[in-house]
Amino acid sequence: FDTWAGGVESAIGVEWRRDDGSFRADEMLFSGDTLGYAPASPVIGEESVYEVYTELLVPLADGAPFAEYLALEIGGRYSNYDHAGDVETYKAGFEWLPVYSLRFRAMFQRSVRAPNLEEAFTEDSVSEGTFAWEPTDDPCSAASDPVAAGNVDKCIATGLPAEQIGVFEAFQFPTLYYWGGNEDLEPEVGDTLTFGVVIVPERINGLQLAVDYFDLQLEGGIGDLNAADACFDSANTSNLFCDRLQRDPATFNVSEVRENLINRGVMRTRGIDTQLVYTADLPDALAIGDFGANLGIDVTWTHLKELSQQATVFSTELECAGFYGWPCSWENDGMTFPTDRVTTNLSYASGPLSAHLSWRWIGKTDNAAPKQSADWGYPDPDLAVPYVEAKNYFDLGFAWEFNEHLVGRLTVANLTDTEAPMMADAVWDKNTDTRMYDIFGRSYTLSFSLEY
Repeated sequence: FDTWAGGVESAIGVEWRRDDGSFRADEMLFSGDTLGYAPASPVIGEESVYEVYTELLVPLADGAPFAEYLALEIGGRYSNYDHAGDVETYKAGFEWLPVYSLRFRAMFQRSVRAPNLEEAFTEDSVSEGTFAWEPTDDPCSAASDPVAAGNVDKCIATGLPAEQIGVFEAFQFPTLYYWGGNEDLEPEVGDTLTFGVVIVPERINGLQLAVDYFDLQLEGGIGDLNAADACFDSANTSNLFCDRLQRDPATFNVSEVRENLINRGVMRTRGIDTQLVYTADLPDALAIGDFGANLGIDVTWTHLKELSQQATVFSTELECAGFYGWPCSWENDGMTFPTDRVTTNLSYASGPLSAHLSWRWIGKTDNAAPKQSADWGYPDPDLAVPYVEAKNYFDLGFAWEFNEHLVGRLTVANLTDTEAPMMADAVWDKNTDTRMYDIFGRSYTLSFSLEY
C-alpha cells in the first residue's frame, strides 16, 4: 500500500522448521584416551520451531522542506521452540536526509539465538588433567591463605572440612574434568543500538565521511563454565557453582570438575566506527599514456569505548577493552581487544595498471592476567609479557591487464616482515593471537587469470 510519501515495502510470513542431527564419537575420543586429539562426545537431538514475522519500510517524507527523504523501518518476529521456549524479536529504526549531502540513520534491534543441537545435546565426556600444578593454584590451599582472601565458605562448599582451612596444602593430583551440553539452556538475548551520520560535501567531489556509534549488549550468552573461577569470584556471595568442584576424601585435593555449558552473564561493547572515503582524478602527468588516472583513499577507524563481560550472571564484570588473554578470553585462544584499530587503503588505477597499498595499525594492549588477582584472590602473577606494543602491517599489490583476456597480479603481504607479538603463557597453544596478527611474515603471490 501507499502513503503520502510513496509505497510501503512489506514482508509478512509464517515458518516452521526442524533441525535434527546425530554424531557418534569414536570410543577413544569419547574417553579421552588419545594423544594429540581433543576429546569428542556423541550428539543426538532435535529442535523444531514455529514462527510468524512481519517487516515494514514506511516512507514518511519525500522532497519535503524538512526532509528530502524520511523513512521508518520496523519489524517483529514471534518464535516458539520445542526446547528453548517462546521468544520475541523486533527492530525499529529510521533514515533521514534533511538535505542530500547529510544523512542520519539509527536502528534498535532485539535479537535471539536459541541453543544449537551441539550446545543442548552433547553427551557428557571426561578428560583427565590436574587442578593444581602448584599449591597456590588451589584457592583453598594454605599457600593461598583462604582466610585472608575471604574464601573460607567457598572452600567448605567444595568439600574441604572446616578444620583443614589453613592446614590443607594442595599438590599435583589427577583430576577428572566433565564437560558437555545442557538441555536446560535458555536462548541468548541481544540488544543492538546504532546511530550514525553520513556527510557527502557538495563542494568536495568524491569525499564521504561516515561516523557510527554502536552499543551491543548480550545477556545469557551460551558458553563454557570455568567452575573454579565462578566459585571463587568475590561477587559470588551465594557460593554458586562451588558444588561443581569435588574433593578427594582422603587427600582433599580436587578430584572432579564439572563444566557443562551455561548461560553466562552480560557482555557489552560500545564504540565508534569512523570511515573516510575519497576518490579523485590525477593529473595527466601521473597517468599511463593517454589513459586517465585516479586515486582512492579509504580510512576506517574503530575506537572501542567498552568491552565488558561477565562469566556468570553474578560474577564480577571485567573490562577488557585494551587487553588480551585470560581472563578476558580463554587461555588457549588469547584473543586481543585493542582500544583502537585503523585500516588505510590507497589505490591507484590508470589504463592497464592498478595498484594498492594497505596499512593496518593495531593499538597497544595489556596482559589481562592481573585482573584475576583482585577478583579471585590469587597472588599477583609474574608476567613474562606484560603488554604488546602497537603493530603495523603493510600489504602491497599490483595488477596488469595485458589484454581483455589476460590479467596478471602480484601481491606482497606483510611487506615489512613484521613479526607477530609473543604472548607467552597468555596463549597456551599458539603463543600469539592468530586472528589479529600475521604469523607468516612477508609472503608473495603471483597469479594470472585467463578468461574467454
